[in-house]
Formats: sequence, C-alpha cells, structure tokens
Amino acid sequence: MDTLSRPLGTAPYPSFASLIRAASTCRVEGGRDVERRKDKGISPIIAVLLLILIAVAAAVLLYAWVVGYAGQVRPTTPETTERLKIEAGKLFIWGTNVPTAADNPNRMDVNATLYVRNTGGTDVNITDVYLLTTGLEVVNVTRGYGPNLYYNVRWVYVDHVSAADKLLGVGKVARIDICFPDTEVQKGRSYIVRIVTSLGNEYGIELKATSG
Repeated sequence: MDTLSRPLGTAPYPSFASLIRAASTCRVEGGRDVERRKDKGISPIIAVLLLILIAVAAAVLLYAWVVGYAGQVRPTTPETTERLKIEAGKLFIWGTNVPTAADNPNRMDVNATLYVRNTGGTDVNITDVYLLTTGLEVVNVTRGYGPNLYYNVRWVYVDHVSAADKLLGVGKVARIDICFPDTEVQKGRSYIVRIVTSLGNEYGIELKATSG
C-alpha cells in the first residue's frame, strides 16, 4: 500500500516514495533558480574593471576637450589684434615716366591702388610695399615710412596723405596708392602686391598689370 493507516474520513497520508520525489523536485528546481541568478548577475571583478574603463575614458575625453579649447584661445597682443583685408586693387603702368633726379628713362613707373579695410583692434602703420612675381621673386620694393629704397622719396600714400603721417584707423576703409619707380613689368601678367606693417604682418593681393 502507498498510504499509511489513517482514521476513516480523512485524506490519505502521502507515501514515502512520493515525499522523496517531491524533495528531489525541489532540489532540482532550486538549483535551476540559483543557476539563473548566477547567469543574470555580474562578477564584482568585472564590475570594477568596467568602472575603471569608464573613468579612464571620461578623463581622456576631458583632457582632449581642455587641450582643444586652450589651443583656440590666443593671447591678445598687437600682433594678433592687427588685421587688414585688401578688398580690391589695381596694378597699372604709367603711360609716361615720372622724372626724378636718378630716373631711368628706359623703365616706366608702375602704380598700384589698393582698398584696404582695417578689421582688427588697433590702428595700422604701413612701412613697406613689395611688388612680387607669382613665383614670389621681388620685382621692386618701396617704403611708406623712413628713407626710401629709391631716391630717398616716399611713394606710399593713405587717402592721399603720406603713409608716414597717417595710420589706417580701426574699422575704416582706406585707399592706398603706391608707386614703384623705374619698374619693368609685363602687361597682362599677374603680380603680387604685398604690404608690410610696422608690426611685421604681411597682407597681399594678386593683380594683373594693365596700362594706365
């Protein structure tokens, strides 16, 4: 018999074999639950390693951002606040030579007219103007301040006033007239007119030589 002796009218007692089967089933199901919890959990060592990796990545990103921002910030000095923009210009050969004491009658005078805007934060003094080939070979140079390379005469004017006596004001557009005396250029060929300021900054424009 599978059941023990029991009083009449009561439910049958479970047999010993059924109790063994129930206990075995509980152990198996309990083991499966533990295995499921182990599968779902993360090892403490792995968790620590993940936190370290996240912290290192965040530090690297922060360092890159700080270095990039610092590289964009430049110290405010006259050299960095001085900015000119040459908006237009013309390079032309005079039809007649302007006579001077040391004039070379075999070469014509070449003039350049530039329209320059001061977009910086300080007034600008033009000291030299170069005429270059597109290969950056010097054709001629003239000075707007101090003794001139040719004939001890100044040949640079800002709004019809000698560059030695007039600065390019902040936010203003000025007409710059330059004369390169006794200069040989080819009509229709492109040249570079480059102005140099007292701070050593250079600004140039490429122009095609035309007749005056």
